[in-house]
Amino acid sequence: QLLDQLPQFERFDGTLSMDLAVDGFAENLQISGWAEVEDLELRLLDVKPSYFFPTGRLDFSGRRGELRDFVGHPLKGEGRAELSGYVELGTLDSLSYDLRLQTENLPLNYDDLFVAPGIDLDANLHSTPTGSLLRCPVLRIYKAQAEVPLIDPNAPPVPPPPATVSDPFFENMQLDIAFDLRDLLVENEVLRLRMEGFSRIYGTFYKPRFQGSLEIPEGKVFVLNSEFTFEKGRISLDRPVPWSIFDLAYDPRLLNPDLDIELSATIHLSGEDAADLGAEDCQVTLKLQGPTIGVVPVFISEPSIPELQLYSLLAFGTTQMP
Repeated sequence: QLLDQLPQFERFDGTLSMDLAVDGFAENLQISGWAEVEDLELRLLDVKPSYFFPTGRLDFSGRRGELRDFVGHPLKGEGRAELSGYVELGTLDSLSYDLRLQTENLPLNYDDLFVAPGIDLDANLHSTPTGSLLRCPVLRIYKAQAEVPLIDPNAPPVPPPPATVSDPFFENMQLDIAFDLRDLLVENEVLRLRMEGFSRIYGTFYKPRFQGSLEIPEGKVFVLNSEFTFEKGRISLDRPVPWSIFDLAYDPRLLNPDLDIELSATIHLSGEDAADLGAEDCQVTLKLQGPTIGVVPVFISEPSIPELQLYSLLAFGTTQMP
């Protein structure tokens, strides 16, 4: 139950055996020997699966314990993870640490809203005077899937989660993460698209900031019962106002990126519409440009159709108003 007394390591479970010699007290405390961990399980909030390390060893000298042979895998699925670094005893109730986690093809599932079959990363977590710093210069996510809730961009903002959901460990964590997103499938009831891009997350866990952009090389979305295809899609992430990283999964409005999106649809005209407009088809272009919150869709049609009639054509397949 030692780990339960240290909030930095409350997400670890396992069996610890040790052979240690302790000399001195307080500032003069010295430790030598070893500690072995068996069946170590690492949990990350609502992330699944947990990650399992069958064995591992800490070799102590002075106040520092060096991690050895922590090589593990997810409890479900394939992949590999290796944990290295050290922990160092400052006082009886505080630790300093410098931990490195390297993974290859490691699965991740966040509440079924974001599922990644394989993640490669090289991350470093070390203690600071005010908390901790998580650096990750390499984070590659392949062929992930995200189920995005339907959003009304003009709806009032959702209030932040209550303070009780805050976690002291994450609250004091600084971020410096670069991620390479490849072939992300995003879908819900009205859209299906693929995204890719390279971005950086910095700031703190509960007040992150973003840099970079995402591209949409292909995708489709239903607008007023008509299917539109992406012709151009770019999302610039430099307008963030999130509460925490995981909150974004439930309310993407917390992130307010700049949009530069153009979609098109071909609507077949028949009967009176074809005769009135002198064409068999109508090409409709939809543009979304500017910050996500407050963006105003712009429709352009060829041949040109008045706005209300165009909405009727997209929704009901005819410009003839009742």
